Amino acid sequence: MFRRLTFFIVGLCVVIGIGFSNTITQAQTNLAWSAQYFNNTSLSGSPAATATLNDLNISWGQNSPATGVAADNWSARFNTIASFNSGTYRFKVNADDAFRLYVHGQLLMDTFSNPQPNQIMTADMTLSAGDGGVEVDFLENYGAAFLYVSWEQISTTTETATATPSTTTSGAWSVQYFNNTSLSGTATASTSVVNPNINWGTDSPASGVGADNWTARLTSSIYFSAGTYRFNVHVDDAIRLYVQNTLVLDTFSNPQPDKLMSVDVSLPTGYIPIQIDYREYIGPAFLYVSWTQTNSTTGTSGGTTSNTTNTTSYGQAQLTVNTSLLNFRSEPFIKDNIIAKLPKGASYPII
Repeated sequence: MFRRLTFFIVGLCVVIGIGFSNTITQAQTNLAWSAQYFNNTSLSGSPAATATLNDLNISWGQNSPATGVAADNWSARFNTIASFNSGTYRFKVNADDAFRLYVHGQLLMDTFSNPQPNQIMTADMTLSAGDGGVEVDFLENYGAAFLYVSWEQISTTTETATATPSTTTSGAWSVQYFNNTSLSGTATASTSVVNPNINWGTDSPASGVGADNWTARLTSSIYFSAGTYRFNVHVDDAIRLYVQNTLVLDTFSNPQPDKLMSVDVSLPTGYIPIQIDYREYIGPAFLYVSWTQTNSTTGTSGGTTSNTTNTTSYGQAQLTVNTSLLNFRSEPFIKDNIIAKLPKGASYPII
């Protein structure tokens, strides 16, 4: 009888646990989530499998999430672009074992350093109206695996939310891949990323696209404060960069491997459209685009706008990259994920 009672209690707990997990956070529907599955717990290397999902309301149980991925010790990255009204949103995540949630490129929740079964967390964030990128990194160690992500608007505002102007991760980027070198016809594949820093290596960038002789178009709308910005580019093979619908850099007529360049652009305050056209011929393919504010509009004197440098305006010291290329990682360890490659000569304020 003791065995029967024990079995009954355990079974009841399992049923309650499953029911709780499925009802606490129902994922947003009718969104196209790009999914990448890695056969390791560090989201490193090329994904073992990819997929497109309609929501993040997934229970893998104790099974493999995709062909080529083990049932335990794997990770995944999910990206989408969602439409938001102006106001405050409450994001909810229920996961087993760990997750990181980025909204508009900002890390909102992170349990990677403390994975636990059946974690439930919420966080509030104020957003301005428009499209925004949402990324979820997921980690599974062993046992059951599930992930439920949702959000709801809890208040409205008529003011524009504060945005960080000098970062490439302050908005979502839509990416279209073309299986030709002229960006012509209908895109062969499309996805979304949180920044325009991508190393495709010598592989195909997407299903249906060859490893060589292809193009891509990346577009986003990023918030800037009024001032002059230096756009730094590191590319292999060629790029066209449009800022506020104006062509400011173009190497399509002279593609070169491993090319570094920069250009200064004066911008007003507000959301600025940015478009990057990329071309790959043969060999390695990578694209790294970043920017930093070199001076800012602080007011007028006698009808003439006065400008100050970043260091004076923000009261911050600057860090300048002196090596040929600096890996910028998600954590301060040599084996952590590379999230950007900073070109020589690029300067950034120390925050």
